Amino acid sequence: MKIAVWHYLPFGGAKRALFDHLKGLVELGHHVEIWQPALPKDDLDLSQFGPVHVVPQGFEERPDLKSALTRFPRMMKEFKAHAAKVGPMIDASGCDLLFANNSLHFNTPFIGRYVHRMPKVVYLQDPFRALYEPMPKLPLLPPGPGASLKAKIKDAVYWPQYRKLAWEELESIRSYDLVLCNSYFSREAILRAFGISASVCYLGIDVDHFRYAPKPRERYVFGLGTCGPMKGVREAILAIGAMREPRPKLVWSANMVDEIYLAELIPLAKSLKVDFQLERMLPDAEVERHLQTAGALIYTSRLEPFGLVPLEANACGLPVVAVAEGGVRETVKNGINGILSDPSPAALAKALEELLDNPEKRDLLGASARTYVVENWGTGNAARALESFLLGAAENSRPGSNNA
Repeated sequence: MKIAVWHYLPFGGAKRALFDHLKGLVELGHHVEIWQPALPKDDLDLSQFGPVHVVPQGFEERPDLKSALTRFPRMMKEFKAHAAKVGPMIDASGCDLLFANNSLHFNTPFIGRYVHRMPKVVYLQDPFRALYEPMPKLPLLPPGPGASLKAKIKDAVYWPQYRKLAWEELESIRSYDLVLCNSYFSREAILRAFGISASVCYLGIDVDHFRYAPKPRERYVFGLGTCGPMKGVREAILAIGAMREPRPKLVWSANMVDEIYLAELIPLAKSLKVDFQLERMLPDAEVERHLQTAGALIYTSRLEPFGLVPLEANACGLPVVAVAEGGVRETVKNGINGILSDPSPAALAKALEELLDNPEKRDLLGASARTYVVENWGTGNAARALESFLLGAAENSRPGSNNA
């Protein structure tokens, strides 16, 4: 089968998932052709799997007030123009099926609305979470009592834009013949947001890339993910701060950093006497080194749709302490590959101490974690599951099929 692929994913977990999906599909004998807007080069080079067509879109972020007020409508217009340009290219490519993936800025990709000559499948990691989860409040709620004039003005400007985005997301997801997602938790989130039933197609971990190495582990805690509120860096610092002294350092690796959020974290860590070290844009080899030498991984994301990081850590023999929410409950098995915890600092601190103060127990759990990932979460299983869904979508679209 010849598969047209569209994505707009920066370097990170979602792009790694796509990388592994394409690698698996090619190894299974399929051909892929890729379309995307311009993105910075990174370690995940998709061109090894098939030709990549870079079709730039004109959106550029500017921090001035005028840009802030017009940012969303301008971005929407230019992303639609990109999709309208690429759609006919994909239709004319001779591909059998479109496999679309998440879009930066707009989670559900527009491209499905502009491709008309083939079945269309989207792998949606999650809906646009800021629309459907309080961060710190739901965007469609008005400012609360006592809100500042600035907050009221901001709400007046952005409320219609959020409402428009919600409709655009709904219109986009309706354009696909099949919606795939990464967990049962995500399937429920998609149903709540759109009233659409998705199919769970679990991701996998490349256990040859994330390797176990018999290196001595050190007494520090590692965290990995965007340095922003959704990944719970603040909660990780609070957890370390609740541990007995001498406290371990917290090393956090991030490809993207919310600078305003970071400015709040630094004095918080100092007040709690937490040695917080942020490492930006680490190459894969350095991330792997931390996963092979840290004493524990902390995963404090709230309502995380899936979370590749705990399984990547497990593949390196590192057990995880994770908040028992979201899709993480489907991947982290208490006492097998980590410890599921209440989100309170005291509970997380207790779980971390259980690992760091008992090296023998930690190493036994790490060995169990590696075995668990190899047996249950390999990329081969994920690729075959994806292939089955894609073949089914192509078959159902053929003339004479029940769903054609």
